[in-house]
Amino acid sequence: MKQIPNGQKAKVKAEIMSRNGDLVYVTDVKDNSTVAINVSDDTKIERKKANHAFARDSKMDVTAMLPGLTIEAEGVGNAQGQLAAKKISFYPDTFAIEVAQEQQIMSNKAAASQAQSTASEGVANAAQAQSSANKAQSSANTAQASADLAAQGAIVGRRCDLDGEPASFRS
Repeated sequence: MKQIPNGQKAKVKAEIMSRNGDLVYVTDVKDNSTVAINVSDDTKIERKKANHAFARDSKMDVTAMLPGLTIEAEGVGNAQGQLAAKKISFYPDTFAIEVAQEQQIMSNKAAASQAQSTASEGVANAAQAQSSANKAQSSANTAQASADLAAQGAIVGRRCDLDGEPASFRS
């Protein structure tokens, strides 16, 4: 991680990789190094002027700092080697694209979660159906065994004569 010397002014143009509380971790576009930017209540976060026909307030909240967004941060190094940002700016068109991408990612995660839930439910239903099929097969096997025994009894009964002796004992 790139260290910013304590008290030294610095300006960085970078892509946001992640956020953790007041720290925004970015990758510097010049040298591909990682820089930690400390965002405080005094940090001004604003959109740069765009080519729009209408005017808007350019001030933004720290929640605008989404991964993937390219920003320009100005400030001084602090004792931890972080850039204590005085000002962070970005272009609104880039912000709109990043918001749309973040929403698409969240939507895809929700759809994948729903699909996994449906698939898991299908697997559980299939297991229950297999269990029912196994029980039905067992019942069918028992019925077949009973039918076989009954058939054998009928054959033995036919071989008996009127005296009740089996036909094989006749002389």
